[in-house]
Order: sequence, then C-alpha cells, then structure tokens
Amino acid sequence: MQKEDLAFFRKWFSDYILDFYSSDPFVRENIDLKAKHTKKVCENILLLAKAEKLGEKESLLAETVALFHDLGALNSF
Repeated sequence: MQKEDLAFFRKWFSDYILDFYSSDPFVRENIDLKAKHTKKVCENILLLAKAEKLGEKESLLAETVALFHDLGALNSF
C-alpha cells in the first residue's frame, strides 16, 4: 500500500458518496452524517495505528479499511 493508493481511495469514496446526495434534506443530512462518521473513524484508526507503532504501510492499509468500513450502510438510502 502506497500513499497514492490511499489518495485514490479517498477520491473514489468522495465521488461515491456524491451519488447518494439528493434534494431531500433528510437524505442529505444522513449522507453528511455518514461522511463525518467515516472521517472520524479514519482519524481514530490512525491514532490506534500510532499507539500500536504500526509502520507506514500498515497505517495506510488501516486507514483504507476505515474508509470503506461502512459502505454497505450507504446503500440503505
């Protein structure tokens, strides 16, 4: 895993969630909530990776897993 891979996945995730936006305020609010939740999960996994003294590649992989951890839940909108 390289930094470029994570950058690609971040862009993919951002584009993916845009597909779920709608004119419905309830849907928009919930998609925003999911995006914020995912951002916090990514931040927390990096704190855990640092605490566990993971290397750069392992930390990048951990963040990628955190980024994708909740994708199936988006399909419920």
